[in-house]
Amino acid sequence: MILLLSLIFINGLGYLLRYYDLDRFIIILGFRFHLSLILPFILFLFEKKFHLIKKQIKNINWREIINQLSMLLISSILIFGSLILIKKADFSDPDFFYELGLSSLIDMPVYFIWNLPQLFMIGIVIHNDREKYKFSFPIIFLFLLLLFAYEFIPMNKEKLLPFNIYNYAAYVLFIALVFIQHKNLYASALTVFLFIWILVLLTGSTNISVIKNIIAKNFDEWEGFLEFSKIIVNYISLGFSGLMIILFSIYFFVTRTRIKANE
Repeated sequence: MILLLSLIFINGLGYLLRYYDLDRFIIILGFRFHLSLILPFILFLFEKKFHLIKKQIKNINWREIINQLSMLLISSILIFGSLILIKKADFSDPDFFYELGLSSLIDMPVYFIWNLPQLFMIGIVIHNDREKYKFSFPIIFLFLLLLFAYEFIPMNKEKLLPFNIYNYAAYVLFIALVFIQHKNLYASALTVFLFIWILVLLTGSTNISVIKNIIAKNFDEWEGFLEFSKIIVNYISLGFSGLMIILFSIYFFVTRTRIKANE
């Protein structure tokens, strides 16, 4: 009941802030924290499970980080590289790509560190809710889906585009999968951040909050470095997300099976 009321409160407040064009981020010690994460994390802190935070932060599994990072980057290069080779995608502006692309690549670690605290908050809240309430994967997915729902509800005369909903649901599904299955919070946070970073940088976005947190540019929208064929342009984000969901599901299944076999 508390979680349901918090979701209603968050979406109501968030929608009002969007309506009046107010920021939905709170700045603490130079870090930006999204409104949707503040209340669930405060509820978690009231439970005084500080040992869980300490345990998660102290645990750095470099092997898991490298495995997930390699899998995401290699598959991304293969997917988007293949689309370029078969002429289904091309650079929107080669000169602009090299200039901003190199800058974004260099600045990416800074953006990751900037987002790391709130990524940790997502992981810790999910882990706690799963342990405390015995939430299944569909419930966690639905919880995350509703947690940020107001960011994607059309304002004023904006149209509700089906593909925006599909893409948002796919992003959330991937994020839920990674954080639920995580054996290391750092690996999960890096995987989720890079997944969004790659998609936004290459395919673009119209969500101002996402753009500012990923490439830190004051754009109302970002068209992306790649232009895609009309045949696939509406499906590229959804397709990439779907492939990553399948790939990481297989990886987590194999990892879990291997661990059980060694017990």
